[in-house]
Amino acid sequence: MRRPLQLKDKYDVIQFWMLQDPVLTRSALRVLARLVQHQNPKSGRCDPSYAGLASDLRLSTKSVQNAIAELLAKKAIRVIDGRRGRRNRYKIMSVQEHETRVKKEENLASKSTEAEFPLAEKQTSYEKKKKREKKRGRQNGSLKVQRPWRDKPARHVRQEDGEFAGEQKRSRQSLQALENSVGRHLEALGQSLLLLMHAEPSAVDEVYHQYERGELAFNEAKAGLLKLCIHNPSK
Repeated sequence: MRRPLQLKDKYDVIQFWMLQDPVLTRSALRVLARLVQHQNPKSGRCDPSYAGLASDLRLSTKSVQNAIAELLAKKAIRVIDGRRGRRNRYKIMSVQEHETRVKKEENLASKSTEAEFPLAEKQTSYEKKKKREKKRGRQNGSLKVQRPWRDKPARHVRQEDGEFAGEQKRSRQSLQALENSVGRHLEALGQSLLLLMHAEPSAVDEVYHQYERGELAFNEAKAGLLKLCIHNPSK
């Protein structure tokens, strides 16, 4: 148990809380000063009642209770014995004790945040990956060609590996993935997906129709589109 606050310590405590920003309320400062004065210089005991503080400071009991709550929230004092039916016994925190306690709580809060950070970092990395893929698709010349038949559901669809998948539907993401894959292939050849715009529209639509209906697998549809781009006589 630490020794009671000496005169110099008491002066430092009052001076410290008077210079804080935001400052304590006037009632809280008066109650703190009264607690400092009430502390026993030998034993350090400090247990005035609410009624006693209210009478000494000419405040209402409610004002004293609010002031004590404010001092506890600011960590200016601590309750070391608050058993029911007995008066609270307070410990007045020295400036060094207050700063040490605040720093300790900040470190605990920082560790708690770091424990949750990996999940947040994982989510952020996932979002960044999606943005990079989106940007890469635009750089590869991927074009979102508006085709009204894309909104029509497909009855029989095969997976990208060519296996039959029942009554599933080709999603717009799957069709866009097909265009992105063709665009990357053409970029590797030094070309662009713009070549697809110069191909025969009916032939391009037929490949898309067959892929949507599941008559062509992913790689087969890709090969068909590449053939129309590379071997297009009108380019």
